[in-house]
Amino acid sequence: MSGEKLGKSIFTNDSVILMFAVLTFISLGLSLFICKKVEKMNIKNEKSLNSIKTIYALLSASYTLFITFISIFPLLGMGGTVLALLKLDEKIISNAQNSFFDALTSTMWGIIFAIVFKIINAIFTTYIEDSIKKLSDYIKKEG
Repeated sequence: MSGEKLGKSIFTNDSVILMFAVLTFISLGLSLFICKKVEKMNIKNEKSLNSIKTIYALLSASYTLFITFISIFPLLGMGGTVLALLKLDEKIISNAQNSFFDALTSTMWGIIFAIVFKIINAIFTTYIEDSIKKLSDYIKKEG
């Protein structure tokens, strides 16, 4: 499987996987942005418990989306494989090779993004979870 064909497939046959990759990056970016805000703020001097609760909810939601999106990539890859293989019935035998290639590229992109985002998650999970715990502890104490 050539890298050029694989690269083109993400914009054609596997665009749903690309869309989920973008959403995953956005949810990670939002989580890290909120963590930076938490790091800079002095929670004990924060005047509004509601603002702390809002920040906590946003951080928890964005990080949960990030984790969920990671687990979806292999499923998207397998789904693309199944859809591409189902096309085999509709095509003449000479085009079977293209459907098989489509099946393999969607599986490959699902695997690639799952691996990349699992590694990114391993790098940032402690930072994000510490911010969530810091906010949660304050809410429990003050709420």
